[in-house]
Amino acid sequence: MDINQLNQLKRNSSELQEPLHQRVVSQKGPETIDDWEMIKECFMALNDNTNHLFDMMNKREKVFDAILNLLEEILIDKMSLVDDLSIYRDYIIDLIEEIEAKLGTDTWRKVRNAIRKKRNNNRTDFEEKELEFISELENKLKDVEMTVNEFELLMEINATGNTEFHKGKRRVLKEVKKQLESSLPNNLQVFKVPLRKLLYAHEIWKLSK
Repeated sequence: MDINQLNQLKRNSSELQEPLHQRVVSQKGPETIDDWEMIKECFMALNDNTNHLFDMMNKREKVFDAILNLLEEILIDKMSLVDDLSIYRDYIIDLIEEIEAKLGTDTWRKVRNAIRKKRNNNRTDFEEKELEFISELENKLKDVEMTVNEFELLMEINATGNTEFHKGKRRVLKEVKKQLESSLPNNLQVFKVPLRKLLYAHEIWKLSK
């Protein structure tokens, strides 16, 4: 879902705020009027102003409805993404634990922090001081034909899962592999190759119990 749509709707709402306020203020009219002709003109102006008020209120209501509908779509998309990826979470956790065991806790902590900082800062590469222990990760991943970038994508899935995935019954590896090849949604295809290699790692390193 394009966040630009939401921002545009928020701007539309803001643009209606001040004119609506001005119309409400002008609707009050003067406190006292002695001239009957002026009273007539005021009534006509009030009637016109009332029509404008209703029109602006209707426009703002439509903007609010559009915002609510958009937020609902975003929420549904988010829930769908979580559901589609949830079956892989246990496998990712097993892989991460295996990598930690192979690297050692201290090196793994540095690798994990480097990946997190790279993602949080939207960097395209690691800092030079991080390359030494990232290369250690790279060497371990070669055993299962996985790149560091692919491992980062798995870490991204896991970062989402830490707060949102519901832990259910673990699916058997054969079943998960079949589902990956047959039913991964188009918007998640970027994760397909890393997930394939995740399941391959489970076979090579015999991680699945």
